This record gives sequence, structure tokens and C-alpha cells, in this order.
Amino acid sequence: MSESTDGPSSVGPGQDPHEPLPDPPVLTFVPAMYYGATVRDDNLACVNYGTLWDYPELYSNGGRPNISCGLCGHAMSIMSATLLDPQPIVP
Repeated sequence: MSESTDGPSSVGPGQDPHEPLPDPPVLTFVPAMYYGATVRDDNLACVNYGTLWDYPELYSNGGRPNISCGLCGHAMSIMSATLLDPQPIVP
């Protein structure tokens, strides 16, 4: 499942496209759980390049969450994630 975001809640400094972004951390997700996450757009061709986004409810799917930029459609890197407690109630 691919999800997109509404808009940035925290914007990182303007990134020089010639400067590589730091690698995202390796994160482990519990399947079928919700996380609060910070994600980053790593697509050089997108105006959102290097921008950090707060994503309040990221579903982990089968332990491999997937989120993409709402503008360019490319996958975004998950920079941090915190398991939500309590978990949202989904009807």
C-alpha cells in the first residue's frame, strides 16, 4: 500500500543537489502496526528533494511500510519511526 502526504510539517535546509543526503537508518517494523514517522524525499528531480515530512500514522503493512511523495510519486526514505501507543482503532 502506498501512501502520500499532505504537506511538510518540518522542512529541512535547502539541499544542494550535488551534495548527497545521508543514508536513512535501517529500521525494523512490527507487521500490522501504526507508527509516527519522519520521512524524506530523496528524488533529485522533485522540488521536495531533501524535505523532511512528519507522518503521524504510517501503517507498517507486513513489516515493510511504503510511503511515496504526493508530488512526484517516488518512494520516500523513512528517517525515524515510533510505534504509536495506543494504536489507532480502525473500524
